[in-house]
Amino acid sequence: MLLLLALLAPASAGDWHGTLGLDWTPLGRADLAWVEADQLSDTLVALTDGMLSPPLALHGGATSAHHALLASLAMGRLGTTQTTWDSEGEVDTKAAAHVMGLKLGADWRGYPSARLLPGQDAPARVSPYVQAGAYAVIPSARRASTAWTAEEQESQDSAAGAERARIGALGVRAGGGAEACWSLGLCLGLRGLVVVHRSQEVGEGYRTVSTLAAVEPALTLDLGF
Repeated sequence: MLLLLALLAPASAGDWHGTLGLDWTPLGRADLAWVEADQLSDTLVALTDGMLSPPLALHGGATSAHHALLASLAMGRLGTTQTTWDSEGEVDTKAAAHVMGLKLGADWRGYPSARLLPGQDAPARVSPYVQAGAYAVIPSARRASTAWTAEEQESQDSAAGAERARIGALGVRAGGGAEACWSLGLCLGLRGLVVVHRSQEVGEGYRTVSTLAAVEPALTLDLGF
């Protein structure tokens, strides 16, 4: 859908401009309650751990008078390396492990009334909009050591697979907001999105799938060019 809009919108909406922006979603009691209830993934880099959804998030893309196509990127990675030496100073064992989550998101905004674009000779204008988008968290996890036997490595590969399952996730979001824009390209706004997040946990002989739905309000700042 986003690709189709990217192809059709320029022909229907006129000039396009680049935009870079920030979304500020302050931590609240819900975040504290989530931690207190021991709902973290134990990997530190899953979306629900907070590293991939910081209070201040970046986005960028292109905007016209009636449409905006935005992309977002977030990453969290934790890696460790351990080396041991024998009594003669030679390397005895070497072990390495890492977990990583890469969050890729795309959103579309539609403005029923024309949005003020950078460089237009007009007074500041407040423009409401609707927004819809989706995101995916791409997981990565690996454990290896020169000291492990083949059976031990197989067990660790299984543990790394369980970590990848906990990190990976899909989500959709929809809602709307409004922003005040000035001709120099600065826009300040407030938006609220309903976010539906789906993740899973996989273990020996079981799989648990979880769905979380929540309203996510945020203050936004965009700079067009």
